[in-house]
Amino acid sequence: MNSFIKNKQISSDQWLASNGIYKRTPHFIAKKLVVMFPGHGSQYHGMFKGFQNEAFQSVVRRADVLYKEKFGEKLSDYWESGELDDPLVMQTSIYTVNVAMYEAYKESGHKPNYLIGHSLGEISALAAGSSITFDTGFEICCIRASLLKKMDKRARGNMISIKTSPDDERILDFVWANEGSCSLSIINNSSQIVVSGRSECIGLLNQYCMENDLKCFILPIPFAFHSELLKEIYDPFKAQLDHLSFGKSVIPVYSTILNRFYRAEDYQQLPQLLAMQLLQPFSFYSCIEQLIHLYDANIFIELGAGTILTKLIKNDTKLNKDIIVLASNAKKADPNLTFKGCLAALNLNTSEGI
Repeated sequence: MNSFIKNKQISSDQWLASNGIYKRTPHFIAKKLVVMFPGHGSQYHGMFKGFQNEAFQSVVRRADVLYKEKFGEKLSDYWESGELDDPLVMQTSIYTVNVAMYEAYKESGHKPNYLIGHSLGEISALAAGSSITFDTGFEICCIRASLLKKMDKRARGNMISIKTSPDDERILDFVWANEGSCSLSIINNSSQIVVSGRSECIGLLNQYCMENDLKCFILPIPFAFHSELLKEIYDPFKAQLDHLSFGKSVIPVYSTILNRFYRAEDYQQLPQLLAMQLLQPFSFYSCIEQLIHLYDANIFIELGAGTILTKLIKNDTKLNKDIIVLASNAKKADPNLTFKGCLAALNLNTSEGI
């Protein structure tokens, strides 16, 4: 085993975990626990294949029924085929696995202190807090995706992720010079931002970044989320949400676009807020920073497909490092083992806190 680890084929912690042995973080005292739900881009081909958890599978079966009633196909079939690009498939799939993982997680007995969702993930957070039912959240995703699909493809835009600080004058100057064609849409952490804009402008920005030795990546999301380019669907989206039922969450939900917890009166305005989310830029970094420094959060668990949010926090050198960030799933990893490891780490590190 030692030579296997030394050859860097596997870390010592990974080897221990694969054999059912988990480690407690030394001197860590748990305070507040945050459950995070990822949004666009978290889905992947073959996600959760072979995951043996009845609570999870029960939610998936319900989603399959709802999707088949509307569109004649089982939603989960698309996960196996990898045909996840259609907005209807993508958004309902992300929502389904997020909530399904939360149902599986609940069996651990660890009730979160706070909930937060990244972009589309906020609908999952509201469902986890019982502000909406699973079926209502699924309907919201269907409405959202259907309206997006009706947009002229030339008007949808794109998004580009750039490895740089939010105050990088090179990017700010480019955005200012192309006002109306692109805008800063998301601050993911202290060294990663996202710009949304018209496709041709995002193409120019991609070239500009390469010329300036800035690492960048045009996201496989054919819409300029969190920008004014999606304003044409604001009114019809809100109008359809006005007919749905919303209530107050039983667990505090941190809103990314408000950069604060939802208040009692906000739940009455959820149709407006969820529609505004399509247009409103936000700073995920600021939200996490607030949860850590103002609300004593020091354990973060990502529930859903992949490790996007986990990496955003772990890779941020400016955040307080006296925190634990756990992923419940990982691409190309055994979903049963990853989830088991997540819960084991949680149990070990909350024995004297929360």
